[in-house]
Amino acid sequence: MIAQEDPIGWTAALILMVTVSLVMVAVGWLVIVIAERAADGRLGSNGLAGIRTRATRSSDEAWRAAHQVAERPTALAGWTTMASGVAGLCLALVFADGDAERATSIWSVAITVGGTLLLILSGFGAWKGHAAAKRVQQQRSGASEG
Repeated sequence: MIAQEDPIGWTAALILMVTVSLVMVAVGWLVIVIAERAADGRLGSNGLAGIRTRATRSSDEAWRAAHQVAERPTALAGWTTMASGVAGLCLALVFADGDAERATSIWSVAITVGGTLLLILSGFGAWKGHAAAKRVQQQRSGASEG
């Protein structure tokens, strides 16, 4: 029987894992910074970052209310993303036993979990934020009618 060669060399596996892990850490940090700045008013309504719905962009008050409510789950999304990048790389290197394919398999599970948590937690934050912005809209329309 012919021995099967390792389909992924260690150098390629390490470059892949380190690069994507660093991207995960950078993305997590960026999510945290955006969440904090939008919540404290340093990041106003814009076309690039934040919860951009009709309700959140209806007023500065709605934008800020949405991001204050969304800050905690969104920041948690950032922290879990950063943690998955670091943990995935560490776990892969510790438990791979010199097998590049096994290392990338272990690492990819951690990265997938981190990406999934990023989507779930930031989506939850956006949902809560949108609801807060809608309440502000309703309060403003009620005040203008009365």
